[in-house]
Amino acid sequence: MTAIRQVRPQPSLAFREEQARPKPDKEWKRFRNYWLFANGFMMINPGMLLGLGSLNSVERFLFLLAGVSYLRTRKPDLVNLGLFGGIVALTWVFGLLTSFPDFSWFRYAQAIVSFFAVMCFMCAWPTQRERKLMLWTLAIVPIGMVALGGVYQLGGIGSVLAHDYTGVTRLQGNSIPAFLAAAGFAGSVAAAFLTTTYDRRCIVLAGLNLAITILTATRMPSAAALIAASVILFSGLRSGVWRLILLFYGVALLAGFFALFGQQLLTRLEAGGSSGRELMWNALQAALEHYQWTGVGFGHHGLLIPESVSHFTGTVAAHNEYLRIAVELGYVGAGIFLLLFVSMFGRLLLDPRNGNRLAFFVTVAMYFMDSYSDNTITATSCFMILVAGLTGVALADPVRRKKHETPVAMTGWAGPQALNGNPGLRAARRVVS
Repeated sequence: MTAIRQVRPQPSLAFREEQARPKPDKEWKRFRNYWLFANGFMMINPGMLLGLGSLNSVERFLFLLAGVSYLRTRKPDLVNLGLFGGIVALTWVFGLLTSFPDFSWFRYAQAIVSFFAVMCFMCAWPTQRERKLMLWTLAIVPIGMVALGGVYQLGGIGSVLAHDYTGVTRLQGNSIPAFLAAAGFAGSVAAAFLTTTYDRRCIVLAGLNLAITILTATRMPSAAALIAASVILFSGLRSGVWRLILLFYGVALLAGFFALFGQQLLTRLEAGGSSGRELMWNALQAALEHYQWTGVGFGHHGLLIPESVSHFTGTVAAHNEYLRIAVELGYVGAGIFLLLFVSMFGRLLLDPRNGNRLAFFVTVAMYFMDSYSDNTITATSCFMILVAGLTGVALADPVRRKKHETPVAMTGWAGPQALNGNPGLRAARRVVS
């Protein structure tokens, strides 16, 4: 009696291809959730909603989670990570050297971790799905802040408008004019990139974000946002017809906008005041003369501002990042810090994955111009300007593509046998082209 040999059925080629497909990316989902939660926290402003005051530390922690998960989704840029490591080493060394009596390593750690929370996004290039998510989020956040400001006013929680010391009425949404202006700046950059890369109708979003920024009556952010968005649109819209339409309607809308709101804005521009910032700058300048070689320690400039001045201005932030870094690290340390900081953006500018170098250069330049009068490093909403700039110029793939493999058609009996599940046969071989 002949025994019947049972042959285990082999899976078909289609089944094996289905199993070989990548499973849902858990790291991507984690980043998406953290990113949306952090931006939603910034947009909702629970500190005002719940009457808890400023929750900047919680906001930075959420962006730290988003930034770390962002780096885990892809291969990071080791050069930029190395440059940031140089910044950490530099600030640590000057922390050892300073003779400032109130220096605290805990305060230093808080400052460097907060800085890393936003610098994470400068140490890797986004994929296309991340790019789209980040640009849309940044473009919507300022509009949501204004809408929620109106809701909070109806609920008696806050006011969507603020009145300046000059008597000018300023838009502030559910935050303060400075933070809304920074978010509007980032949103206008993001919406301009959406217009040039995804959908021309997003130019409406760009116009809304620019209007929000200008209505905050902030001088430097408004000018910087208008310049950056204009360069992005003109350099990204290759069609001459589109450029003419943009120029004609842009000038007409700006003229109508300033006809309606120009008087309020001109009043603030002509006032030329600094909202008491000169009092902070005087205190910081005095400390710089005393600690000009070692500084007072990274993250410690707030301790130098007298309580009377901080009570009058309502803040301990320097509103001048160059003066702040000089006070915290001294002249030599500040020079090295800025060199390392600028080098990170220089590398991103020259990277082959940068699809619009002019737009990126102008966006970064406007950020550095805004740093003269705003807290662009310490405020998360300000740093999102750079995130929008990098995300907007990222290409799908590097220009210098690697050699790729092209499949060769199956010949003879190899194709049918492979489809029948014969594991001893290769369905097709690949050659390098």
